[in-house]
Amino acid sequence: RALRSLGMAQVLGQPAVDESGDPVLAEGEEVLHALEDVTLGFSSAAPAAMGEGKLVITSRRVVWVPLSGGGSGVEVPASSVMLHAVNADLPRVSVTCQVDLEALLRHASPGGEGEGEEAKSAPPAGDGDVATLEVILAPREEPHVAGLFSALSTLASLNPDDYGPLGGPTVAF
Repeated sequence: RALRSLGMAQVLGQPAVDESGDPVLAEGEEVLHALEDVTLGFSSAAPAAMGEGKLVITSRRVVWVPLSGGGSGVEVPASSVMLHAVNADLPRVSVTCQVDLEALLRHASPGGEGEGEEAKSAPPAGDGDVATLEVILAPREEPHVAGLFSALSTLASLNPDDYGPLGGPTVAF
């Protein structure tokens, strides 16, 4: 719903990749998990797939690069991934991530954590809701789902939030 008023390219970061198609890592950033043949999609209500690509989870972000070499990739900083879960309700077992659009846009705006694109703001979500984007990561082979989920859990533990979406301290359970 929040994505309707923004174009996909305006919302998702574009990863820098090297000549082999792997994401360029920042100093101190490490690859936690890499997997080929992962379909990237959005919203389980009406999945819109971007195709198959290489998924790389680093110590700071989630990066997806199309295998075809054409099109653009996707980069989501760890601070924008609110939660992740295994989803068996889709045609392929997958991992679904809820991405905080406001945090994602803050990352890309001047003064944010990102590299300083023009300032952007997420559309209002409504009465206390957080504007989110549902991202679906579906490996071609189901056994890879557990490793993907584990890597996203490690990413979350390496990048804890100080405060939850309502402004209070987050509670780990």
